[in-house]
Amino acid sequence: MKLRRIISFRVCGTELNQFINAVRNSGIVCMSQQCSFGEYTGKIYYSDYRVLSEIAERCRVDLYVQESNSKIFRVFRYRTRYGIIAGIIISGLFIFYMSNTVVKIEVNGNVNISSEQILNAVSMAGVKHGAFIPNLDLSASELKIKREIGEISWAAVRNRGGLIIIDVKEANLNSGSVHSNIPCNIISLKDAQIYSVKPFRGMCEVKKGDAVGKGDILISGIQTNGKNNFTIAHAEGEVTGDYEETQTFVRYFENEVKEYTDTATRRYFSFFGYKIPLFIGEKYFPGADCSEKVNMFKAAGYELPLGIITEKFKNYEFISITESVEEATEFLKNQINMYENNFYADCEILDKKISEKTYEDRIEYEVKYLIRGRIDTEKIFFPEK
Repeated sequence: MKLRRIISFRVCGTELNQFINAVRNSGIVCMSQQCSFGEYTGKIYYSDYRVLSEIAERCRVDLYVQESNSKIFRVFRYRTRYGIIAGIIISGLFIFYMSNTVVKIEVNGNVNISSEQILNAVSMAGVKHGAFIPNLDLSASELKIKREIGEISWAAVRNRGGLIIIDVKEANLNSGSVHSNIPCNIISLKDAQIYSVKPFRGMCEVKKGDAVGKGDILISGIQTNGKNNFTIAHAEGEVTGDYEETQTFVRYFENEVKEYTDTATRRYFSFFGYKIPLFIGEKYFPGADCSEKVNMFKAAGYELPLGIITEKFKNYEFISITESVEEATEFLKNQINMYENNFYADCEILDKKISEKTYEDRIEYEVKYLIRGRIDTEKIFFPEK
């Protein structure tokens, strides 16, 4: 038995007779027809509604459609309502799942330590894409970061919906930073001449112009008074000095360099942090450089845990090349510039002397630097009883 949807209609206008005749000639099945007081009413199957509306437009009459009280129509109506209710329930479940599932992990505060290192550390505590947030121990994740990565002195992990936010603070490796509650001295990292001293806590042992050796105390954590009483503290301060350093740079005329041959692309569908391959064949290409690009889908301005990951592999082989003296010299100059930008970015180069030596197979540059920079570091001490 086939159920057919029925609708009721009402027509008003001056051309009712023309409309009625057109309906009869169209073959539309019209039930419960009545014509009184300038109105024509009846019932038709819903499948004939479009034809009826075209006839009404052609005859220039007003057509009104109203709901039918038939049981069949109510079945369709309730079916639509059930769909809306089901959609609301599914949307609610999806929102609940999204807000309680790790969709994205954001790392802030890292400079020298890569985000991958931090993500690997928290993954050991279960914090990873697709994890159920109520089951995670975020405090344990903080401890895991500090234990696995010694260069991090402080870490905080919190969630905001499906977003995990990791804030870290790196230890000041240049100054050998230790915990502020532990007594220590400020000592010298270099053989240098003091240029400036800024003591924040402790007793200053040097002044501008003094010559110091590596390991000498610059700011003492032991403070004494006139009665030979002393207190110990965590010394703090900044000491700048002038010191010399020598670096040697070498470039051989015969070198092996990478030559890229071909490329290959692999794509994955990212589903809540899981990578689903969208290809058939080899998953990895050993001996190839790989770069990854992630494009996550968005809806209403929010990033969804769904997207496409594209991995691009560049195969290469090593080939031997012979450089001229000019080419090797240019390479060394670029290498020196890179070294200075990386290691002396926070210092001032007061003087630089370059000695060049050319051999049959290589060129050597010996560079003597006069540097003005931080020479202080912290060292824990244990006072005698």
